[in-house]
Amino acid sequence: MTFGETVAVTGLKAAADGAKGPISKMTKAAYNKLVVSFIDCFRDNLAHAEGQCQKIKNILYRNEPVDLLDKYVNVKFKTNVGVETDAAVSKRLHNNQKTLISGFAGYGKTMFVKWATLNHIKTIQHHRKYPIFIKLRYLKGEYFEKPLEHVLYEFMSSTPNKSTYDQFLLGLHQGCFCIILDAVDEVNPQYRKKCIEGIRKFVVDFPECSMLISTRPDDELESISQLLVFKTIPMDKDQIVQVIKKLDYDLGVKEKLIAKIEDGLFEEREDFLGSPLLATIMLLTFDNTADIPEKPSHFLQGGF
Repeated sequence: MTFGETVAVTGLKAAADGAKGPISKMTKAAYNKLVVSFIDCFRDNLAHAEGQCQKIKNILYRNEPVDLLDKYVNVKFKTNVGVETDAAVSKRLHNNQKTLISGFAGYGKTMFVKWATLNHIKTIQHHRKYPIFIKLRYLKGEYFEKPLEHVLYEFMSSTPNKSTYDQFLLGLHQGCFCIILDAVDEVNPQYRKKCIEGIRKFVVDFPECSMLISTRPDDELESISQLLVFKTIPMDKDQIVQVIKKLDYDLGVKEKLIAKIEDGLFEEREDFLGSPLLATIMLLTFDNTADIPEKPSHFLQGGF
């Protein structure tokens, strides 16, 4: 039995042991059929989610993706009641918590979402929630005309048929899944409202499923009462130094920029050095000009 199959069986057994609903009333034959259905439908889903999250591309790695875990730097988020680490936010996916990561471009939302997905897969034998990872920017407009549960099923099922869809719905009701939706803000504006309404309905219809959603600040999405909102926080000096150290770039150039950062540059330019994306662009600009521009717009004009 493969790892995915083992997780499917243990997940269903756990659901059956604690269920008060449909699973608990099944005959042994019906239960065995359900296990087979889950294995057939979701055997590839773990590998698919992992494959979507293991690699990244950015302005430095345009032609060849690199391993996310090699480049990831731990971040923190703020809520109305305080600050929370990325590990703590990620751990919330183990239960039925529905989490929204909100922040401006360049502050590592997608990096965190992918890291959290990989962490979720690594610990799946403890929480038994299948991750369903979707990069929303790649969905065509037709998907947003359907209920979110239909979209999830079509996206991840390897055996799309009516019977299997019923089993998938049962899994949703039993909380067997963690739904991960990256970048609501990248949905075509024509369909964004429908996307948000789909999320709003889904969190009501399937309260046992955990969710992780990322977006740029969006009042309508953040107003969904079931979503606990976490705001991105600019990185501190030590985090930015880690970001630069992990970049695949000329060591001498990195050391010179880090020396400037340690010598007071971070405090002078904290307004944009808190962004890992802008810090990366600064490294490229520093290499090309041996100078630090006064404003972000000055090095963004360099074509990056």
